[in-house]
Amino acid sequence: MKTKARYYFFLFKWFLIGKNHCDIPPFAKRYFWVLHKALWIVITLSLVFSLYALLNAVNGG
Repeated sequence: MKTKARYYFFLFKWFLIGKNHCDIPPFAKRYFWVLHKALWIVITLSLVFSLYALLNAVNGG
């Protein structure tokens, strides 16, 4: 179980930085690219909105 968890964590880390090790067909590479960019858009927007809410709370807005 621990080895399997490490393996999936490894895959997740490489997904976050945008690397794919596998020799996959072009449609799958495009799918991977779109999912990767969508994930980072969600992460970025979440960070921006969280910082906005935090700054609003600190400034008493």
